[in-house]
Amino acid sequence: MSACDMESVLAQITSSSTHPAITNIIRTAADADILPVLKFECWVGLSPRNFLRIRPALRLASQIMRSPRGLQFFYARARGNTEVVFDDRDINQLRFDRDDRTPNAHLPPEHAAIAHAYLNDLVMAVTLAFEPRPDETEGDCEALPHDRIHWSQPGIRSRVVMNEKHLHRLDLMQTLGPAVLKQWVIMATTLCHELSHAFNMAFEGQEDHEMFFEDDTFCELGHAFEKFVIGGQVLVERGPAGEAMLVMHEWSSSHMSKVYAAGGTYVPTVSRAVEPNPLDMTVVQDSWTERLFNDERFWDETLVRDGGQSLRIPVNVFARREREEYITKVASEWVRATGWTRS
Repeated sequence: MSACDMESVLAQITSSSTHPAITNIIRTAADADILPVLKFECWVGLSPRNFLRIRPALRLASQIMRSPRGLQFFYARARGNTEVVFDDRDINQLRFDRDDRTPNAHLPPEHAAIAHAYLNDLVMAVTLAFEPRPDETEGDCEALPHDRIHWSQPGIRSRVVMNEKHLHRLDLMQTLGPAVLKQWVIMATTLCHELSHAFNMAFEGQEDHEMFFEDDTFCELGHAFEKFVIGGQVLVERGPAGEAMLVMHEWSSSHMSKVYAAGGTYVPTVSRAVEPNPLDMTVVQDSWTERLFNDERFWDETLVRDGGQSLRIPVNVFARREREEYITKVASEWVRATGWTRS
């Protein structure tokens, strides 16, 4: 896509926004550096218009993966300490961890450079597309077992498939107002989740074979990345008045079904036999979301100073009464939708 074409499409998109701040976010993202794997040429069948509409999400995903804790996670997977452990069924698993687990630690410059290089090399291992998926699925990472790649050892390529509902949600927004920030956050965190799986397959060379990360009680690197870097998985739920709200699920081990694959690995899934626990949910404040897009000093200074701690979503920031009312509503809707009954 030429610079002239990009500017023409960009003008069409920004003209639909009546919010100067949103227009500025879109224009800033159009010129921002993003991971090579997220650039236009890596997307199959994506129009220039849609690419520019999701560009703020692509920039945010790149920033999260390149954040201090993001780099720590990927360096640990590539070069960190690895040990054999036994799970609660006495099946041996591999666990990897960081050399330095100090909360605000930074990678040494030479290690950070290696992590950056691996993230840049994902462009050789992954293609991306938007396709129809079940409504509850935000995205998938599909292994291409016969398409090999060689990093430190033989691995396999993959394709990340984003649910096309992400684009449909943008279509429903007649004007690109503040609500679009929530949609960009969901897209960005979903990409981080699925690219964590792709990163692992490029190293591992096997489908559905993942390690424990540090003290996690599950083998699922998408959730492990989200938990480590931002605190948990972010989803859109409806608030008490029907408004769209971001909610973080912290995925405690009590809400994981341990599903064993042929190789003995288990991964977390939401158990339909377990009642939702209010303590596993945190309502994400708009101030956290807005800071990601509007505060350049947050990325350039704050995260550098605190080692990425500020990127983690604050928990228990919702007023207790409002939080309990909201969670009760979510739980009731969940019970109706699933037909769950207490045994």
